[in-house]
Amino acid sequence: MSEEKIKEELAKSANEMLVQQEISDEELLGEEQPVEEVVEKPEPYQSKLIRPISLLYSPVSTMKSIKYDPNILLPIIITLIFPFLYYLLFWDIYSASLLETILAAQPQLSYSPDAVDLMMKTTKISTLVATPITLLVSTLIPALIIFVIGKILKLQIKFIKVWSMQLNISTLFIIIKYGINFIMGVATKSTEILAPVTSLATLLTDGPQAGILYYLLAPIDLLNILAFVLTYLGLRIVCNYSKVAASIYIALSVLIAFGSSMVGYFMTLLQRM
Repeated sequence: MSEEKIKEELAKSANEMLVQQEISDEELLGEEQPVEEVVEKPEPYQSKLIRPISLLYSPVSTMKSIKYDPNILLPIIITLIFPFLYYLLFWDIYSASLLETILAAQPQLSYSPDAVDLMMKTTKISTLVATPITLLVSTLIPALIIFVIGKILKLQIKFIKVWSMQLNISTLFIIIKYGINFIMGVATKSTEILAPVTSLATLLTDGPQAGILYYLLAPIDLLNILAFVLTYLGLRIVCNYSKVAASIYIALSVLIAFGSSMVGYFMTLLQRM
């Protein structure tokens, strides 16, 4: 065997020994290379154009489609445009209801016509701008929480998929909520178009004036229940949460919903004092 061949064989053997040593060191330290999750295209595959709606009639396949191919563009557009157009079209009805609420909450104060006009103009601009942005941010925050929890639990999870899940769920309820309000606004010209018509609180004819019972019933909403069910499915399918982890997250979300409603009740009491 030539000298060059001997050198090549020695170099090859040395490299193999180094690789084996590195693998042995990783095993000793308990280090494992992360394996990328392989996601197969689901059957049936739900198109990005219909996913918010397909969550109603095919939630499992929709969640699998989001996991396979997340989408955010269309949900973002709907989230920004729907509330803007709604308040723009129905501002007269909404502003009348809003002004009535403001004056009822502070009967001891009197406002001049100019002050009322300025207040409503300012409120209109802030509502048209802030409402869509607030709705968008309200999908980012829970998506970030779910993502961080998933990383702590060492799950195979990607933020874009989590946010896509939250956006599609939120978009479904934006379409339902503003669709209902639009129909009520056109049909009845009611100043109560923002009433939670899918909530048990609507059974109370006195509304918020019914006191603590109204705020206890307000979170018991058909849309809220559907949102919790869809979120649970998303946590299990898109985010790879276990049944226990997903159940704990939903239970905490329910407690937060009731807690927020009770905070609203106590804030109302403070305003009346």
